[in-house]
Amino acid sequence: MQELTQQTEQLNYHFVEINGFSYKVINQLDENKHISNFYLPKKCVRQHPTRQDNYKVKIYDKFICVPKIMCFLDKTGKYFLVGVDMYFTYWIYNTRDNNKYRLAGYQAINDTAIKELHYLTVSDRRYEKEEATNPFLSGLTYQQARKQICAESDKLK
Repeated sequence: MQELTQQTEQLNYHFVEINGFSYKVINQLDENKHISNFYLPKKCVRQHPTRQDNYKVKIYDKFICVPKIMCFLDKTGKYFLVGVDMYFTYWIYNTRDNNKYRLAGYQAINDTAIKELHYLTVSDRRYEKEEATNPFLSGLTYQQARKQICAESDKLK
């Protein structure tokens, strides 16, 4: 079992050497491309006001400008899969000091904390799925959950 877990972890990332430093490319869909893919809520991704071919992705107090071809809406319609190329330069907008600057993909990932937001979104999605299947997590009391489970088991008989 542990070997299977290690194999799936190895498939989810690889390392890229840039300027003599090794950077981790996470959540990899294609091993041949150096793109980190992040799963983000739909409310964080908006149309860029001046560039029609870009989205601006809000990450806490910063925005990152990402090309539309790197953003995909998932089948539920609630989340975006946003790809960040390690070698591409992105515009970063900082709302705290009203500043804008350009960073390479690997620097933008560290600067904007997009990786942390990705992990929070994935955890939230897992909880939503668990909540849908577990009646005790959906806000029901014990008696209500018991009645619901009994009603479902009666339907199966």
